[in-house]
Amino acid sequence: KEVLNNINSLNVPRGTFIQFRILTRDADNLKAIENGNILKVKRDIRYFTFEQTMDKDVSIKTVSFRNNIKAADSLEFSFTVIPDEYPIIQVREEVDSTMLMLRYFTGTISDDYGLSKLKFDYRYYSENKVIDSSFSININPEFNFQEFYNAFDFSVFNLKPGDKLEYFFTVFDNDLYAGPKAAKSQIFFFLMLTKEEMEKCVDENWDAVNKVFGNVYEELAG
Repeated sequence: KEVLNNINSLNVPRGTFIQFRILTRDADNLKAIENGNILKVKRDIRYFTFEQTMDKDVSIKTVSFRNNIKAADSLEFSFTVIPDEYPIIQVREEVDSTMLMLRYFTGTISDDYGLSKLKFDYRYYSENKVIDSSFSININPEFNFQEFYNAFDFSVFNLKPGDKLEYFFTVFDNDLYAGPKAAKSQIFFFLMLTKEEMEKCVDENWDAVNKVFGNVYEELAG
């Protein structure tokens, strides 16, 4: 809750709730008008009060007057609403050349106001069935920008050759007014190889590693 005095114009986030408290001199009544609509005004011992939730840019005019007197005083308020942007997510996948079923992920998530949730989504295709599932990843909602790290072992699915996985990350902001907005990372794919194809990949990777070490050894020996 924030109290501002003598403000006639202001930039506010979408969904901001504002209570107006207007002190007038010798006024018997006060009208508040927004786009031709008369707002409900209350009065206590000292102030005229009314409330408004800011969903879009708005101008409000107040007119105070006394009974049996034609003259009136007016005051105008102008508010510019700042929209809540979608969160941003970036993810990089790394593959262990000696453990083809294991995937490592590093990423960043950010939002203009705050983050509420991060999850890992996957879709599993096997023969004639499709399974959708997800699980949450811990984040700190106090930070608007943060990094995350995750790993996933596809061997938990007992995949058969030809089975396929699609997977991605989804981040949500903390928009309490309109509901959390989500942003999705790029979609990654995994296709289960045959035993022979996997052994060939491992052999090729080991050959590449041995070649690099062989070159390094020759350079050191020379």
